[in-house]
Amino acid sequence: MKVDARFILKILLIILVLNCIILFFVDGPLWVFLCFTIWLNFMYILIALYFIFLINRSKAKKKTAFDKIKPKWQKLIRYGFRTVYIVLIVYFILLAMMTFPFVFNPVMHWKAEQNKAVLNDLVDGLTEDCVNDEEKTISLMNWFERHTGNINNIWGHPNFGSFIFGDGNPYSCIFCVRLVEREPPLWVLTSRCGACEELSVLFREMANVAGLSVRSVICHGIDHLWDEVLIEGKWVIVDPANVVFSRNM
Repeated sequence: MKVDARFILKILLIILVLNCIILFFVDGPLWVFLCFTIWLNFMYILIALYFIFLINRSKAKKKTAFDKIKPKWQKLIRYGFRTVYIVLIVYFILLAMMTFPFVFNPVMHWKAEQNKAVLNDLVDGLTEDCVNDEEKTISLMNWFERHTGNINNIWGHPNFGSFIFGDGNPYSCIFCVRLVEREPPLWVLTSRCGACEELSVLFREMANVAGLSVRSVICHGIDHLWDEVLIEGKWVIVDPANVVFSRNM
C-alpha cells in the first residue's frame, strides 16, 4: 500500500483548521492541549511538504537508481522506509513535547492579558459577601481547595515535557505549561494547573484585586513559595498550594 503524501497533507490541514475552530469554544487544560496539537500538526505539515518535494523530484527522472535494484531488495528497502516513517512520527511527537513551552510563550502572555477581565469577575464573585479582609482571604483560599477542581496541583506528579501523569488515575492526566520565572501570573487562569509557584502568584493577583495587602515569600531551602496577607496589622501566612479541607479546616 503506497502512502499518498498529498492526501495526508490534506488530512493534516483539515485537522489544523478544526483545532483552530474548537479553540474558540474551550478553555483550561483542553485549550492548552489543542494548542499543542496545532504545533504538532504544523510540524507534520512541514514533513508532508518535504516528502511531496522528494516525490516530485524523483518523478522528474525517467529512471531512478531505485528502479535498477532487484525486486526483493526493493521490498526490503520499502520496509526500511516505513520503519523510518514510524520513527520520524514518534521523534516529532517527542520534539514537539519538548519545544512546545518555548514556542508557546508569546501565546501565554497574550492569553494572560485576556484573563484580566476573567480575574476581576472571579474575585468579585468570591468576595461580594465578605465584610472584612479576613473573610476575603478565607474566601479566596477556599477557591484553591484541592478537591474543588478549580485548579490542579501537579507537585510530585511525574511528567514528560508538558504532559503531567495523574496520581494513579488516568483521568487526572493533564497537559500543563508552567510559568517561566513566575511570569505571566494570569496565565494560570487558563492552564488551571501548577505547583506552589503558580498557585502562589495567582493568589497574589487575586488578593490584589480584592484590595488586600499581600506579598509572596520564597523559601529556597525547601523550594517552596507561599504568600502573606496583612490582616489587622499582622502578616498572616497563607499557602494556596496546601488547602485541603479534610486536613486544615
